[in-house]
Amino acid sequence: MCDPIDEEWTAADDAVEEVREVRRRIQARFNHDPAKLVEHYMERQKRHGAPDRRSQVKAGGRLR
Repeated sequence: MCDPIDEEWTAADDAVEEVREVRRRIQARFNHDPAKLVEHYMERQKRHGAPDRRSQVKAGGRLR
């Protein structure tokens, strides 16, 4: 007999593992160099128009 809760966790685990695998591939593209990885993500933000949240952070580390 199959427990429905176990099936839900399996689906969630699969999704998490898929995200982790994509992250591993991206990291490998940049030879696991954190500086290059950050540069890559910042460039993507510029290209795709993602907001720079740092400008929205006020004292205390919370978004305005």
